[in-house]
Amino acid sequence: MFELDFGGVEKVAELAAVGFQVYPDIQMQFISLGKGGKVSDGLIAKGHQVWVMNQKGRIPDFGLIHQLYQYFRKEQFDVVHTVGAEANFHGLLAAALAGVSIRIGEEIGLPNHHIFYRILFRFTYQFAHQVICVSQAVKEHLNQIGELPLSKGKVLYNPVKLPEVKTKKESSGNQLVFITVSRLTTIKNIKSIILASGEIIHGTDFRPRLIIVGEGEERENLKSLVGENQIEEYVSFEGYQADVFNYLSQADVFVLPSYSEGSSLALAEAMHMELPSVVTKIGGASEILGDSASGTLIDPYSLQEIKDTMLGFLKMDSAERLKMGKRAKSQAAKFSKENYCKELLTLYKSIPV
Repeated sequence: MFELDFGGVEKVAELAAVGFQVYPDIQMQFISLGKGGKVSDGLIAKGHQVWVMNQKGRIPDFGLIHQLYQYFRKEQFDVVHTVGAEANFHGLLAAALAGVSIRIGEEIGLPNHHIFYRILFRFTYQFAHQVICVSQAVKEHLNQIGELPLSKGKVLYNPVKLPEVKTKKESSGNQLVFITVSRLTTIKNIKSIILASGEIIHGTDFRPRLIIVGEGEERENLKSLVGENQIEEYVSFEGYQADVFNYLSQADVFVLPSYSEGSSLALAEAMHMELPSVVTKIGGASEILGDSASGTLIDPYSLQEIKDTMLGFLKMDSAERLKMGKRAKSQAAKFSKENYCKELLTLYKSIPV
């Protein structure tokens, strides 16, 4: 993968490392083309072999392909599984050159490639036996832009950690706690929640709180926006958290207003913690909700729609909100690490060698 610091992809790697422990005949290694960090340190501490290459990973980097080729030849892997654009391009080509028997790519989002990169990835995916797509929306998008035939795509939803649900506090009707957990980047559209919260606080009798968990380049801009809207008293920035469940247990509603979302690990974690949600309709996040009726889909480009939906939860009868949370938890049970690792191993074994 591209990095092993923090984020959704890295969480999946951690969960896979734990999930595959029930298969003692399987040995795993983790390779980060770029930097390491919290997740790589954790994997090493648990005895896993990790190679942090500290490369930029820009496509194309033929020197990086050569490094990976040499390493794959030396280690004689049975399976190489690459995750994300940079890892897919460099890793799949290197694995093919090294004669790795089973080559699996994985796309985690909805890429907006121009024609050159569409051609490049159409070429790259010829060297994969199968390409995992983290949602049906991702699979259909890759096919629509001409990068991947439908026959080569395999939908496999990300796993989530499913701890015991802690006792949740009950917030008063006009002071619900909204929470978002994500990288603080432009595409995650966190600013819309801040703006909607400001309009609600200054324009109504409701005083919702907002918890923002995550790190990213937009952190300071978002903090400035909170100040400009004079809602510092109601918004907290909690930074990166290895264990988000303590924060989820303090909240009442999860908010995911991304401009584009391939899937969402954070959403499934929130659902497991019995949180109803406000979810972007663009991409595959709605597939995590399924038909559970545990969330409301919104247009991330409509601040009015986001505000109205948050107000809807503030006005909602608490009993109905809690019922939505129970339905969310039931739906989230489908995304256990055990199910994920079983499906992944079945996929690996389905490839003729």
